[in-house]
Amino acid sequence: MLKEELNSCENNLVVHLIIIGFHHKKGHQIEYSYPLLNEPIDEYWSNIGGLALPDGVHQRQYDLIYFHLPSIYHQDNIHKTLFGIASYRQIDANTVTNKEADITRNSIQKSVCLILRQPVYGNVSEELQLLTEKYFEEKKFNERKMFEEFVDKLNKNPPKFDLKYYSARDLVCRYRRKTLILFKLILLQKKVLFMLSPIQNLVQTIMNLVSLIPNLVETGLNECTLIDDKSDIENEINLNENEDIVFSRNDDKQIDFDNIKLKTLKIVGDDDNDNDDDDKLSNQFEQTNTEDIKNNLLKRATSITNKLSDTFNRLTSTTSTSTSIAINNNELVNLIDQYQLSYDLFKKNNLLHPYISIYSLDIINNSNINSYLIGASNRLYRQQNNIDFILTDYDDDDFIIQSSLLKQQLQLTTADLRFTQLFEDSQSIIQSEEEIRRLFKIYFCSLLVVARTP
Repeated sequence: MLKEELNSCENNLVVHLIIIGFHHKKGHQIEYSYPLLNEPIDEYWSNIGGLALPDGVHQRQYDLIYFHLPSIYHQDNIHKTLFGIASYRQIDANTVTNKEADITRNSIQKSVCLILRQPVYGNVSEELQLLTEKYFEEKKFNERKMFEEFVDKLNKNPPKFDLKYYSARDLVCRYRRKTLILFKLILLQKKVLFMLSPIQNLVQTIMNLVSLIPNLVETGLNECTLIDDKSDIENEINLNENEDIVFSRNDDKQIDFDNIKLKTLKIVGDDDNDNDDDDKLSNQFEQTNTEDIKNNLLKRATSITNKLSDTFNRLTSTTSTSTSIAINNNELVNLIDQYQLSYDLFKKNNLLHPYISIYSLDIINNSNINSYLIGASNRLYRQQNNIDFILTDYDDDDFIIQSSLLKQQLQLTTADLRFTQLFEDSQSIIQSEEEIRRLFKIYFCSLLVVARTP
């Protein structure tokens, strides 16, 4: 059984290596998987073909894709999200020595995919690309032993997470001061769409940005694909207005009351004298206005931003060099490194997908989702009206902010602009990778400090 096979190897880094091809009549096809399974995995991950062979990828000879999948049996496994890498190649069909008769297109397209339990993208993607290139150079597509050896090696000696495969410097070189806008954007937990080309540039830009949050990639992505199933809640609660809603004391499940009209709360075992208090509580829920809550949260976020600006005004007014800031703020950075502090931006209902295919378009319209950061290549994503921010290289305006309020929140203050000047040295050369990460750690830690200030 599929479940037994997965659980028996739950400590391995590699869940599967699969080869996915495209057939002009049958569409995406899984041609090979290692380890072998008794049941086809595309029954569980129906969108995996679109992830491995993205929209528009036929226009390129090669590409690299990162993607995330919910673990099939995450309830029995601490690894609730799996991390995919797909190495795509395209070859002239006439050069293949054993071309099948039903191959009528001019080119053959395939992706070799790794599905991992840890987000060690950069550690293994380079070798995966080399093996994929070798696989295509043979022009037969029947030599797969090298992939089995590759998987066995990774499972025997799994690589450790290393930030050197995520380039903060590349991000700053491309977006300069706008990098800070992107950084603030993901902290606000909005609904964000990136559309960049090629896919390798798209997914690496997203992961480079996320890696600026200390310890987030290595420890904070376990639930980044999980979405609450509202139907489970509806099945547990009787919404009949003629009956009381009853909760058990031993029920530790958290229930979302947003769309539930409460009449009377009655707790099993309590005296009836408590009914008056229950009625008051019910009325409070009924009178709560969702828009008021959102506005209050936005005001609070603006207040925090102002406090942060004051902090950086004091910080940058006393010095204009990165060296002085290093002297005054090493303790902040050391605290983050010492205690491995992390900020869980992508818990359940807050999604992170470096690449998402057109087959998952319905996900971003799910009412249970609070926020997301996703990458896509299909233009249909641009037509969705619930996206807060779009980063694209298809238009002259690469930053598309959908609301004036968000535009105001993302506006760089004078202190922010002084801070971004530290990205360059006295010769206007972009700072080193290490220095840029240190600066963002200081910014992030300062934000936490002012957020805790009454």
